[in-house]
Amino acid sequence: MLYAIGWVPYTTIGVIQIFEDTQQLGYLLSTIFVYIPYIQTLLLPIICLLFMPDIKQKLRTIVIESYFGKIFGHRNQMPIVINRSRTNVARRPLDNKN
Repeated sequence: MLYAIGWVPYTTIGVIQIFEDTQQLGYLLSTIFVYIPYIQTLLLPIICLLFMPDIKQKLRTIVIESYFGKIFGHRNQMPIVINRSRTNVARRPLDNKN
């Protein structure tokens, strides 16, 4: 599908240019559509990785945990409070005599 999406506009403009030679189509073909195959080559490994089920699940969990965890996560937890007022109080030793 990636190759079809890239080559259909290029081929269509090429065929139209055979029958009707206009400057606008030639400019469009030589400046924009000539670079689409190079972009396809760069995107092909990424698209192949995204269609592998194991990799897709791992990427989904990484994105959900990292991005959405920072935005929506852990707001209902209470902060830990340390009671420092009782740390310096001397305690009476325990008597084991009953």
